[in-house]
Amino acid sequence: MGADLYIGSVWDKTERKTKPKFEAAVAERDAHRGAANECEKLAASVLNAMVESTGKPIAWEDPGTKGVLNSMAEKSRQELTPITFRPSAVRRLVQAQAKVNKHFNSLFSEKSGYFRDSYNEWNMLNRLGISWWQDVAKMLVVGSDGCEVLGVEAATAILRRIEATPMRPLTPEEVKKIVDDNRNANLAGAESESPGEVQDFYVAKREELIRFLKRAIKLKEPIRCSL
Repeated sequence: MGADLYIGSVWDKTERKTKPKFEAAVAERDAHRGAANECEKLAASVLNAMVESTGKPIAWEDPGTKGVLNSMAEKSRQELTPITFRPSAVRRLVQAQAKVNKHFNSLFSEKSGYFRDSYNEWNMLNRLGISWWQDVAKMLVVGSDGCEVLGVEAATAILRRIEATPMRPLTPEEVKKIVDDNRNANLAGAESESPGEVQDFYVAKREELIRFLKRAIKLKEPIRCSL
């Protein structure tokens, strides 16, 4: 759940171009997943989590990667009914997921005219004392396409309020709650979040929303909102 904002003219163009590629990549990944056994899928999940945590592609000759493959191969041999473990199937799954991630990130990105603020501990606007539901929602109107939109004047008002409100430093208690929220949701990298990284996330998210609003205002375009 979260607040999803779109600059229509930019988003629509990107969606027409990228969504078919994303859907094709998902179909390809699901086909590989359907052909893999449980140990192969588990190995791929572990390696994909490593990619998400580090932000780097898998190095197949790396000792850590080989360790995962060897561990899953041993697990497959110890099953009540031993199954064949195919590293090639794991590689196909990981590569297919990388393709899905590539098109997903291209579609749902700042460049594509899209912004999202999650309704959880990572909610940025709430940290500024502004509520998507109580402050922004009441400014929405129904646009020409029947969708709720934030008009240019309303976007300008929100922008000014955000610019006038710097992101305050988080307390240790707040950082712990955010990291625990990640850990409980089994999100990759939850154990490694430092106070500085958490603070940097909110600062960067605030700057991203400022750029998004300025872009829409410059284009004189209402912002589609799904709150």
